[in-house]
Amino acid sequence: MDSADKQQMAALQAENEILRTEVARLRNSLRKGVAMHRKDAQFYQMLVESMAEGLLILDERGQIIYANQALYTTLGYTPEEMLGHSPTVFVSPEWHPQYEEKSVQWRVGSIDRFELVWRAKSGALVHTLMAPTPFRDESGHFRGVFAVITDLTEQKRIATELDEERRQLRALMDNC
Repeated sequence: MDSADKQQMAALQAENEILRTEVARLRNSLRKGVAMHRKDAQFYQMLVESMAEGLLILDERGQIIYANQALYTTLGYTPEEMLGHSPTVFVSPEWHPQYEEKSVQWRVGSIDRFELVWRAKSGALVHTLMAPTPFRDESGHFRGVFAVITDLTEQKRIATELDEERRQLRALMDNC
């Protein structure tokens, strides 16, 4: 090997070492990024699962692709029973028109909150406030809905009891 070949070999080895160092740095950065992403994903999963309100995610066809534990607990269904179905399977039938009207509206961008009554697995009616937020892809195409669902059943029960007590009180006062 002559002197020029030795110089070229040394230059290639030096360049190779630089490339190895850069690849090692990139691998390390990638590992850190993946670990950070895992931590972020775990954090958001913990956040969603610890919510007191229900969270429902529907795909572009209106099928349930995710619900958090709070919603399963409120309605008494399991993930296997809910995932892949339209919410209308679980919404009280007399509320289907309301749900269908709102689902058309959120596809075009409306995000008004609305009351909705569900039928729990036990058969009980569950009064809720549904706050949908449509989500779109980078091109602006509708891809589904995130919806926070607040159980109003207890508040409705208390309001009904108060109305009844007021009615009874008025009746007593009218008879005096």
